[in-house]
Amino acid sequence: MTVRRETLCGLARVLLLGLAAAALGSPFGAEAQSVDGLAADFESALTRLGPPPTVHRSMMNPNPTPMVVLGLDRYRSEAEALAKRYGPASLNYLSEQIEAVPSRASNMSRRELAFAVLVAMVDDEGAARVLERCLTRRNLDERLALVAATYAPPKLGRRLGLEAMARIAPRNAALEDATVLLRFFGDEEDLKKLESMLDADRPAASKLKSNLVAMRQRLRLPVAERLPWVDDDLAVWRAANYTRDRSASGQQGILVSELGLAARGRIRTGYLRDRLTASSIHSDELFLVLLTVKRQDEASLTSELAGIVSEGREGWQNAAIALMSIGDPAGLKSLRTFLSQATGGPPASDADVALRNLRRQLLAFLTTQRIFDPATPATLDFWTSLSEDPSYPPADRAAFSRVRDFVKDILSKHPNDVR
Repeated sequence: MTVRRETLCGLARVLLLGLAAAALGSPFGAEAQSVDGLAADFESALTRLGPPPTVHRSMMNPNPTPMVVLGLDRYRSEAEALAKRYGPASLNYLSEQIEAVPSRASNMSRRELAFAVLVAMVDDEGAARVLERCLTRRNLDERLALVAATYAPPKLGRRLGLEAMARIAPRNAALEDATVLLRFFGDEEDLKKLESMLDADRPAASKLKSNLVAMRQRLRLPVAERLPWVDDDLAVWRAANYTRDRSASGQQGILVSELGLAARGRIRTGYLRDRLTASSIHSDELFLVLLTVKRQDEASLTSELAGIVSEGREGWQNAAIALMSIGDPAGLKSLRTFLSQATGGPPASDADVALRNLRRQLLAFLTTQRIFDPATPATLDFWTSLSEDPSYPPADRAAFSRVRDFVKDILSKHPNDVR
């Protein structure tokens, strides 16, 4: 059997690092020790962490408390303590935990903590190689290794992305790994190579091009602005791609991830504008961006929201909800103008028919949704003007009046919440 020289060198390096850590003390702290107590400390950490937080939005609990659920964030403190105490000597134990059967729910927290410890000491070459090996072995439907790799320092993140690009083959996860990691850590030359690869693989291009769009948006920024932008982009990607509430799925699971974004802190307006105007964005990421725009009351983005609605682009319903909830007069005026064009003479073309149908769908959507909490005086004015517009038929004006009265009731019951 032929063994590549660089593989032998890598293994020897890992062995030497482990021996050095044991003899001289780990680079992760003077307190680093043997792995004798690692298993017990690992179990104690899991006990302190408890099960992953779960929550459901409902009529009884419409605004749950934000919580730390994004990616591996909730493990960070415990993971850093274990990494400092045991250092690279813990790599074999961590590998055993990571390789536990991922489909068993009881193993998930164990694997997540193990990956978090690995990431906490990823400056060590041995730890970096373990992470690389996990990426190489992962299946398309198991994203934990990829999520862990997004916590790598930029230099290592790019290296892992380039290594993934080098092993791309049909039906493996390397193409996703490469586009995701280089989205955050790659440079202009990496972008050109990815574009060439995706051009040669049309199905993959259709699935993964949104990562390249985000990569282009980052690289167009001045260098000084890229790191803050990536910080926001990483948070949104983790929220969209690794839901931490295992009792939830689909949209409910994404809503839980939105609570993680809220706990993380404010997302920059410039980043949100870039993603709203992106030529391609994954639907789950767009959903989270729109929820964030609504939660942060981003009045400066109402023109972007109105554009999504008037063009009937993906996410137009949530863009309309954000416009209503923000209640910015300029944004509502734009929406009012768009809606008023739903009336008039006979349609002139198929495109006009489609546009009129979109407007009718929007009116039906807005008049059947309880989306106006918090409401604003501008929201009330919007529905009052529609209810008094004689160009709409009586049935429509009656529906507008019902919404007007609903908004008026909210404003009267919660005057302190009015902006």
